[in-house]
Amino acid sequence: MADEPSKPADEPSKPATTAVTGPLTVPSLRTERLVGSRLVEDRARTFLSRMFAIAFAATIVGGFIGAFSSHWAEVKELLQVLLPAETGLLGSALGFYFGQSKN
Repeated sequence: MADEPSKPADEPSKPATTAVTGPLTVPSLRTERLVGSRLVEDRARTFLSRMFAIAFAATIVGGFIGAFSSHWAEVKELLQVLLPAETGLLGSALGFYFGQSKN
């Protein structure tokens, strides 16, 4: 014991180091895993369905706003063209989305 050099009491000890022999990887924080392209397809269907629903809601809100303006005739013609087309698109998208989501 007398042969060991003494360390001063206020000197911190150095942590042990190890050699790294390869690329460091950080685990992903994402909990979703791609199972083929199923997740991508579901996200695309969800996105398209939401966009059609938002467009349909915007048309309805625009129709209500236009009902109280002085341009009711033009708004009515626009609604007669847009609402059937958007209703068909929304119905088809939702039918396809829920028809394909069976497990």
